[in-house]
Amino acid sequence: TQPVHLVWRMEVASENAPLRELVLVNALNGKISLHFNQVDTSWTGNQPPVKEDAVNLETVPAAEPVRAPATGLNMLLGDPDPSLSLFVASTGTDDNGFNTCANFANPCATINRAISQASDGQTIGVAEGTYTGSGTEVVLINKSVNLSGGWNATFDAQTGYSVVDGMNSQNGIIVTDQGAGLLTVSIENVMVLKTLWWGILNNENLTVARSSIHSNLHDGIRHGNGGLLLENSTVSSNKNYGLYISSGTVNLNYVTISNHATPYYPGIYKYTGVL
Repeated sequence: TQPVHLVWRMEVASENAPLRELVLVNALNGKISLHFNQVDTSWTGNQPPVKEDAVNLETVPAAEPVRAPATGLNMLLGDPDPSLSLFVASTGTDDNGFNTCANFANPCATINRAISQASDGQTIGVAEGTYTGSGTEVVLINKSVNLSGGWNATFDAQTGYSVVDGMNSQNGIIVTDQGAGLLTVSIENVMVLKTLWWGILNNENLTVARSSIHSNLHDGIRHGNGGLLLENSTVSSNKNYGLYISSGTVNLNYVTISNHATPYYPGIYKYTGVL
């Protein structure tokens, strides 16, 4: 015997044969719980009346594929994750400053363009690929936004990392607005590499998750103010400090800091602040 469980009941009758079929489907796992055939002794060649709770298979619409993203909402496959408000891809275009970055099918090419279009609290989805810049830094975050990298081309799954490449001549990600009060910023699924001075320079409240900051010419991360939460990330093979703390508060959670170039520059250096 099976334990008590919820089932979907289907009754199928045929007008071409004296056969009635009863199928019970487990509502939890979709497997068949009971499949029963019965000969209809009163069959006359016409389809018998169908009970109100029976299912007419010809009128049941085809099931649409769905998924459950991190937001807990069900979405059609191929639709962007509903947590994302703006979209960036290395194959996109800023359209000379006219692209609003709001259409996942027409993403912007640069992260800075998306930040310029974002409102506080919005999440920017960045597709897998390599991103460079033309200013002193590749990315300047001066709003309270979430930078979410590693998305596939349709922005419905995070499949890897987005790479911020300083090409040995630029800084990576600068998080500051130089104003009163502190921004609240998050960065996830991003690699920052080959930057000139800092992979990440932070002066706000910043969370960095599931990211890698490595192979930078000076500091991997320099934290100057506010709070930094670094979790499930790696800081490695930077030529100066892995993490330099000049003030503020830093919390580390499942972080690897390793392979820094010289004994003069340890993995973590705290000038002042709280670690």
